[in-house]
Amino acid sequence: MTKQIQDAYIVAATRTPVGKAPRGVFRNAHPADLLAHVLKAVVAQAPGIDQKQIADVIIGCAMPEGEQGMNVARIGVLLAGLPHTLAAQTINRFCSSGLQAVALAADQIRMGHADLMLAGGTESMSMVPMMGNKVALSPQVFAHDENVAIAYGMGITAEKVAEQWKVSREDQDAFALASHQKALAAIAAGEDMLRRRTYNDRQIHTFHDGFVAQYTCEIVAHSGAKLPLSACLVAEVHDGKIVKLMEYLDSGKFAAWAGRSPKGASP
Repeated sequence: MTKQIQDAYIVAATRTPVGKAPRGVFRNAHPADLLAHVLKAVVAQAPGIDQKQIADVIIGCAMPEGEQGMNVARIGVLLAGLPHTLAAQTINRFCSSGLQAVALAADQIRMGHADLMLAGGTESMSMVPMMGNKVALSPQVFAHDENVAIAYGMGITAEKVAEQWKVSREDQDAFALASHQKALAAIAAGEDMLRRRTYNDRQIHTFHDGFVAQYTCEIVAHSGAKLPLSACLVAEVHDGKIVKLMEYLDSGKFAAWAGRSPKGASP
């Protein structure tokens, strides 16, 4: 049974554009600097708050090492010029780390432990690659077959989620298309995200890497081939490579890697 003392509200939110790794617009931008940039911007949206009353800063990071190690949350707070008295913690739940940070911050308010929290996430896959700089898992984790899922990628995870929660391929296509359309419309109106970012006294971006301007659901599903749900997610972002992707899927190599037959792939 859950017991909630008070409601929690999001009063300000912002983000930077998204860059590609490892050669995108943010390849030379330090993740702590990016974090500081958004922290300053989001606090500026709520000028009436007393920054010293922020109870805690929670920042998610999937690979908290190297450039984004050493409690990057606390480093971001200091770089943002926020009060040095503010506490900060970095949390890790892999791909959902930033979302988890927001959920934990909301929980603190809902349970009456805090009145004001600051939460978000930062990640540079250009500087710290997936799996980190050195993979050093204990080999004992694979001593039991039931633990093998720890090595599954997000593609297989996506298929399992879609299967359990009945998310159709068509719904995914429509959602992805709407996401691109909203982002492009917001950029055109100058209302999207933090459009300017300086690094070493020079502007390094004004736009997302990888938006698809001309894009329809039919393009993703062209030729009538049936894509596994995970492949569908890849196709949404890399529309220009859809033909090669579908050739790869049709060859059966992806199905063999995923441990399923092409006939078993979800439409």
